[in-house]
Parts: sequence; C-alpha cells; structure tokens
Amino acid sequence: MKNRKKTFLAMREERLAELQTLYDNGHYQSVVIQGMPYVKFDNQIAQWVESAKKRLKQKRIERALNIVPQLMKAGQYGKAYQLASSLDASELQALVAESKQALDKEIANLRALYMKGHYDTLINTELSHIESDCRVKRLVNEAKKAKELRKLYQLMKKKQYEKSLAFVKQSEYALDADFQILIKKAQRQLNQVTEKKILAKLKKLSSKQIKANLREYTELVRLFPDNKKYQDKLKYYKKELAKRRKLPSLLITAEEYGDKWPFTVSEGILECMPPGIVTFNVNDNIYALNDLASLLASARGYKNLDEIRIESMPVELTLFKEKGLELCEHSRPHVSLRRAYRIKYLPTLEDIQCFGIFINAASKPRR
Repeated sequence: MKNRKKTFLAMREERLAELQTLYDNGHYQSVVIQGMPYVKFDNQIAQWVESAKKRLKQKRIERALNIVPQLMKAGQYGKAYQLASSLDASELQALVAESKQALDKEIANLRALYMKGHYDTLINTELSHIESDCRVKRLVNEAKKAKELRKLYQLMKKKQYEKSLAFVKQSEYALDADFQILIKKAQRQLNQVTEKKILAKLKKLSSKQIKANLREYTELVRLFPDNKKYQDKLKYYKKELAKRRKLPSLLITAEEYGDKWPFTVSEGILECMPPGIVTFNVNDNIYALNDLASLLASARGYKNLDEIRIESMPVELTLFKEKGLELCEHSRPHVSLRRAYRIKYLPTLEDIQCFGIFINAASKPRR
C-alpha cells in the first residue's frame, strides 16, 4: 500500500491528467478500472470513479429500457427478466414484474405438461428463450427421468426382466435411488423366474445324472448364495462327482520291475485322471509321468519326474505310461487310451479342458 502511494504521488499530475481525459471523453469503464487503485489516495479520483459508476449504471438502465420490451415482444421472457432484474432501478420495476409474470406463466404451462405425463412434449418444446431459468432445467431433467421410469415400469409389467436390467444399465439415471429400487426388484424377480425353470429341470433329472444336477445347483447357489438347501445339494453332487472321477490306483515297486525300475524311490502309486493324465505319486508328492501331465504340471502343481529318476539308467518310461493309461481305460472301456496316446498328436489346453481329446485323437489315421 505504501509503495503504491509513493508511486502515485511521484506521478500524480500525470495520472490525474490521464483519468480526466478518459472521463471527459466518456470512457467511464476505463476510469473505473484505472482509477480504483488510487481512490484512497486522492479525493478527485474517488469522485471521478464514483461518477463514472453512476453514469455506467444509467447507460445500462437506458439500454435495458430499450432492449427489454423488444425481448418481451419476441417472447424471450427469460432473457428479459434476467436483464431487467439485474439492475436495481425504479425505472425497470414495471418491466421486471411484467417479464417475471410472463416467465412464470411459461413455466406453469411446462409444469402442467409434466403433471399430465406429457414428457415428450415437454422435452421437445423449444425452450431456448427461458432455458436459463433453473426451474426450466429442473423440469426438463425430471421429465427425462420420469419418461425412462415409465419405460422401465412397462418392461417390468410385461415381466421382461432381462430387458429391464439392460435398459437401466444404459440409462443416465442408473444410479438414481428410484432406479436402484427397481433394479433390485427386477433382479429379484428375474432370479425367481430362473429358479422356477431350474427346479422344473431338476424334477426331470435322475439323481444319477450327477453332472446335470451339479450344473443346475451351481446356478441356483449363484442366484441364491444364502440358500442352505441349495448349498447342501451342491456339496452333495460335488462329492458324488469326485467319487465317480476317482479311478483305481496301482502300487508299483522296484522289486516287481527289477532292472527296469528307473526311479530312486522303492515304490510309488500310478494314477490316471481323465482324459489320460498319468501321474506317479510318492509320499504325497505327485510327479507328471506322461506328456499330458507335464503340460498341466504348472497349473496343477505336479513335480518334475527327473527329480526321482536314476540318471545312469536311460530306461524308457513307456511301460509305466501305458500301465497308467490302463487305469483310465477301466472307467472308459470303449476308448483305447493306449492307442490314442501312441498317436503323435499334441493336445491343446482347450482340448484337455473339453475332456474329449483322446477320443478325437483316436479317430485320426496313423502317420
């Protein structure tokens, strides 16, 4: 403040001359802008600034008196009211009241459209002349929301719950409280419809159709995670499937195979899992014995067979691989897994997951 005053006093006469020239030439806005920093230091400048403000206001009033009637005539009630009410002048009070009355009437008409449910008419009405009014913006937004709510109600009334959920997901009002209530209701009713369909399927299924039962109860538990009855059924069929998949194992020993025994351990258990995954189990450690098991070693945690092989004995493992595949053949006698395994056909992970790989491979001609 002190520095500004010193600067001003040093060039006071020059500054006064500049401001007087601006004032005399009617550049009142420039007088206000350039004179405001010095009104506390000089009474003459303070008088010029105050006078300039009054003259600017008077000019705006005169301009409003000329423009507002034109805006009213053109139906631009919102702009007319905004301009007239922004100037606190007695000359404009009549125009303020007139423009407000016209604006209120327009908004009342829009509100009537909303109350009657004519949402499209309201939304499509030309509102550029009054859109600056917050009441108009609120009405239009409420009309858009009500229109989508009506559409959602109609879909749910027709029991088209999937379409209802899809409709809400693409709606800009998806997070609105009213929509959230309907989303939950639609999802609940869709789950109930799906439940009835699944229960109807289950009535036609035999308890021996384990995979089919397992599939349906898995879906029921997904829909109703707190339903103990469905949980118990799912556990039951999982156990039954595990029993069915459990194939005979075979204990093999070094004594049995003599000099053909290639392992550093004295014995182990051969196992085969569909569709022909042969493993060698030793003291709770599972080793991948054939190529298919090696392919799945990382995913299933199988160990590398080289860890227990005798390095000085380059014995072929085919004998043990075929012995393991025979275990799988016990549960699927109609498929020759040994023959399929001998075919030079490397299955993909997708083939493995489909559990039909060796049947497909067996149908290919030998090369």
